[in-house]
Amino acid sequence: MLKPPGERVITLTDKHSTPEKVPRLLPRLGFTLFKYMAIAFACSMLFMILITTLIKPWFVIVGFWSIIFYSVLPCVFMLIFFLSLLGRKILYINEIQKGIEIIEGGSMDYTIPIRGRDELSSLAKSINEMRKALDVEIKSEDKAKRKNQQLITSVSHDIRTPLTSIICYLELIRDDKVNDPIKQKSYLNTALEKAHQINGLITSLFEHALADNDQVPFHFETYNGNILLAQIVEEFCFSLKEADFKFVLENCIDQDFSLTVDLKQIRRIFDNLISNIIKYADPSKPIDLGLILNKNELCIVQRNKIKKNSELNGTTPIDSNGIGLDTCKRIIARHIGQIEHYQLHRLFKVELSLPIQSIKTDDGY
Repeated sequence: MLKPPGERVITLTDKHSTPEKVPRLLPRLGFTLFKYMAIAFACSMLFMILITTLIKPWFVIVGFWSIIFYSVLPCVFMLIFFLSLLGRKILYINEIQKGIEIIEGGSMDYTIPIRGRDELSSLAKSINEMRKALDVEIKSEDKAKRKNQQLITSVSHDIRTPLTSIICYLELIRDDKVNDPIKQKSYLNTALEKAHQINGLITSLFEHALADNDQVPFHFETYNGNILLAQIVEEFCFSLKEADFKFVLENCIDQDFSLTVDLKQIRRIFDNLISNIIKYADPSKPIDLGLILNKNELCIVQRNKIKKNSELNGTTPIDSNGIGLDTCKRIIARHIGQIEHYQLHRLFKVELSLPIQSIKTDDGY
């Protein structure tokens, strides 16, 4: 059957489905036929008993008519009853078959009607459920493909720009077009800086792929929350002071608690926050970090003002290619937590939450 151009063709044995999901039509249809034959046979026996008990006492039937009444007539009744039952199911089977063809043609919004409460209605229900799951999976894959294409395009652009500069500087030095040693050294330093920039982009892209792959194991361990936070905050504060930023800590935690995390991955998140602060934050304004225990989760809030640069104000994302913050979201998701970032004019805010394994109060609970 020809399909319109651009329309996606789906089959029940598509790569998205598994043998367990594909309904088995023949066994169910065979069981239905057997059940209807049994019902028709039982009704024919009842019909024969009815003839024997009610008609025979009133009429004396011998010979040919006796054979008709006691043998042929119940069989005819059984056949008529069986075909009447089966006819409706054959029509329903055709309806299911047409529904399958519509779904295979790519119309994932089509729903096969559910009629009755037998094996065929169960089959139609199974096909509808499989169609919904397949639709969700296809949409998820299409979304992931579009996202990866956008990411590759963005990273390719970010890599091409410094790479062009590196090639230009190196060609100038190779062709002896720069005779000033100081200028040569400046070009080499610039080329080296651009090379480190490319290396950072490639590393971020690689880490993004690992964070997005659920097959890559995380090494979770349980830590004392206060001690762990103290170490992270100390490293966070030290890195910002080294970059000449002022740091303000608001620690509202007055209880002991524990966290189960992959420490290496959590450090990656804070390294990303520090990197974004150094790149985009206004060094004349303090960096705020708030720590709060909210019910059964730890909340970390980081705020800063963006540099006075029109390109960074408004809704322009502060992440140059979107890899860092997107990777952080995937890492936190695997910790059963959340991370969100907001930007309003020059104010940038990150909210991070992680589940708490236990909280100890003064009563020991």
